Amino acid sequence: MDVRIRRYAPSLFCLMMITVLSAIPGVTFKEPRYNFFGTDKIGHMGLYFLFTLSLFHSAGRKKADGSALLLALGASLGWGGLMELMQTLDIIGRSADWRDMLANLTGALLAFSLFALYLAVRNRKRAV
Repeated sequence: MDVRIRRYAPSLFCLMMITVLSAIPGVTFKEPRYNFFGTDKIGHMGLYFLFTLSLFHSAGRKKADGSALLLALGASLGWGGLMELMQTLDIIGRSADWRDMLANLTGALLAFSLFALYLAVRNRKRAV
């Protein structure tokens, strides 16, 4: 298997999971309207956390600088926006929700923060 494909395999797996879960008809849960930390939102945060973290890990191996990390963060948020836009089409029986996008953003930013902390610690150890 090509090294580049193998390096991005976890990211591609997360991307496929997000796409499939975004495209299948949703199950309606009776949750409070403003329950941000409901099961659905935790799922969004978790998937986008894993997707963004896997992108950081893959992109950051060779070039662990700010541009690679921002590109990975942008790719994750862009895909989340695209999935929400796709759900506005009435062909899959789903609807877009700004709270889903907020949960996607939260998961991606948590991954960004964790990876930035990891890089700071790693660079500090190398400097010593």
